[in-house]
Order: sequence, then C-alpha cells, then structure tokens
Amino acid sequence: MTDSPEYFVHPQAICESGSIGPGTRIWAFSHILPGAVIGNDCNICDHVFIEGAAKIGSRVTIKSGVQLWDGVVVEDDVFIGPNATFINDLFPRSKQQPSVFQKTLIERSASIGANATILAGLTIGRSAMIGAGSVVTKDVPPNAVVAGNPARIISYCETNPAEPALEPLSSGGRDPSAAAMRVVTLGVGNASWWRLPSYEDLRGSLTVADFSFMTSPPPRCAESTHRGTASSSSSPFMAACPCWSTTAGTGRTSSWTILGWACFSPR
Repeated sequence: MTDSPEYFVHPQAICESGSIGPGTRIWAFSHILPGAVIGNDCNICDHVFIEGAAKIGSRVTIKSGVQLWDGVVVEDDVFIGPNATFINDLFPRSKQQPSVFQKTLIERSASIGANATILAGLTIGRSAMIGAGSVVTKDVPPNAVVAGNPARIISYCETNPAEPALEPLSSGGRDPSAAAMRVVTLGVGNASWWRLPSYEDLRGSLTVADFSFMTSPPPRCAESTHRGTASSSSSPFMAACPCWSTTAGTGRTSSWTILGWACFSPR
C-alpha cells in the first residue's frame, strides 16, 4: 500500500504505482500495478485491477469489477460502469503475448455502461454513451448512443453547436485510393461498369456519387465526323455528337443532373 497525503488508498487496496494524482481515491481490494498512471480526483471503486501500461485521466470514475489492461487509455471525465470488460488481444493464447498490445482509447466524457464489452483496438468517441451489456466491435463516433450485440447506434447525445455531431466516415482502414470511384469500359457499345466509393463504420455503409447524365440517347447527326465523339454536355455513360449540345443551337435540353446522390444502408 502507498501512503500519500495527496490521495487516498484504502488499507485493503494494493497500489504499487507512484503516478497517482491528488484527490484520487482507491478503494478496498483494488490493485494498481507499477507504472500505471492515474490522474486527479478519480474514484477507483472496489475490486478494480489496473495494469502497468494503462493510462487514466482526471475525474474518471471506475466502478467495481473493472479491469484495465495494458494499452487501455482513458481520457478525462470518463465513466466506466461496473463489470465493463476491455480486451487488448484479439487472438489470445495461453503463455503467448504479442510484442505490442492493441490500444483502446476512451475519449473525454464518454460513458461505458455496466457489463459492456469493448474489443481491442477501438476508439470510443468523445461524449459517446455505451449501453449496458453492449458488445462494441467498431469505433464509436463522438456523441453517439449505442446498444446491443453487436452495438449499433440508436441515437445521439445533445452536442455543443460548436462541435460536430458526426465525424467523417472512414474508409474502414483501407487505402483511401481504394475508395475512389472507378470506371471500366466493358467494350459492349458505350456500356461502362462503375465502381462507386464505399465507406463503412458503426453507422452503416455509405455510397456516394456526383455526376450528370442524359435521359435519352442523342440523335444521329448527318455529319459523320461527329459520330462517336463526346461533347461538353454529354453523359459520362455515352458518347454524344457535339450537335446535341444545347450550345449548338439545337434547343434539346433533355439532360438532367444528380448532385450528391447517396445510398445509406444501416448496419
């Protein structure tokens, strides 16, 4: 046990770390290993185990029955409910340890409900709320409220107007170039195969496109030299005669535009 006038350690707790902030209270049957960092004014309840490479910010509440393993980082003002479970190795084997444990980040002001399970290598966003018993398998955006197994977003917490409620969708850890739109000519008439960019996270899958196209194929032009050429107003899906362009004085305006088209598929 460590005695300090700046923080409290219950006589039946074991605190082997010297990096405990002032005002922190460590209650009975908790065990803090050497090297663990705990900030100011934290409340570490009974039966909490904290490994040496775990880092905890200030004003954090950790309820009974929680284990924080190497690689877990908890920022300021986080609440962790009783028996919440953290993991730092997705493929554990007895007597076999990875060279580096995966990092799990709980961002500022997030709350983890009782008995929730947080898989390794994830980030729980700022002010997010994890429902009791949830199994979190993907990153949680800031201010999101998630529940279930696997955890899904069910709502959002109220946010400060100066802060965005959502973060941009990630490309699922892939190379960003893999998410770019690709066009492949099929060699059958003017047909093409379009691969639209796809983005996935806990909110679901999002596919977006921004293009314009014609509602009908352009008419045949008497000028043979124009056939098979593209005009500035033609569709990306088909070649058009420049005489089809509205700037050529034909008066034909049967083209239309889709901007910001999106297809969102909830997970």
